[in-house]
Amino acid sequence: MSSKTSFTQLAPYLDERVTDSRCQKALRGIENDAEMRARLADQVAFDRQMVEMVGAIRAPSDLRARLEKNQQLTKEKRSRETLVAIMAVVMGVGLIAGLLIYFQVQSSRAFPGRETLERIAASANRMSGVELEPVSQQAGQLSDWFYMRGFESFALPQELRNVPAVGSRLFRVDGYPVAQVAIDLHESLLYVFNGKDFGVQLPPSGDWRTFDVEGWAAAARQGDGACYMITFRGTESEMKDFLATLRKP
Repeated sequence: MSSKTSFTQLAPYLDERVTDSRCQKALRGIENDAEMRARLADQVAFDRQMVEMVGAIRAPSDLRARLEKNQQLTKEKRSRETLVAIMAVVMGVGLIAGLLIYFQVQSSRAFPGRETLERIAASANRMSGVELEPVSQQAGQLSDWFYMRGFESFALPQELRNVPAVGSRLFRVDGYPVAQVAIDLHESLLYVFNGKDFGVQLPPSGDWRTFDVEGWAAAARQGDGACYMITFRGTESEMKDFLATLRKP
């Protein structure tokens, strides 16, 4: 090992009490190199001076208290950061759970043919009122009126048969006939059509399925091969309240 290489191994060397085998070997490597021994002596003298300077530094009397306070503040900061992280995780889990519930509810509210029912209900937005022919009888008594116009399957659920009708018409959607009756009850519109024509499949229980579309509240049900829908300007919640007022004879 050359003397220069040996000198590089003497960086930790401070005095003759060194017992490190590498330092001892390096010392032997510079025994015959006066320049390296002189540099080592300067290095040792400088290191000792630095040790003395550091040793002369007196720590402030409140250093321990300040360190303990700083340590406590660090713990509190970490605790806050941990709490924020936990809250973020909890909120994330809650958001995901909420989305899953929302999609599940939306899925349970969907049924075949709903888009067509929404289209029929929203078509009233394009009516001016002149489309309806005035009538003055109970809605359930209009079967002959529609029969004369080529619609032979007009019928209504029992709870709607005796409501007063003020207008009616027969129109077509996608080429299929739809009976429409304006009734003097919550300013509602009744629709009767063959659900199979539009691919509508509602639960066989005969319960009303409510929804809203473009400012209209709607409720639909199927029975006796026909599909019935009632609509009025309002919300789905108002429709549910309205249905609760209907009573089967």
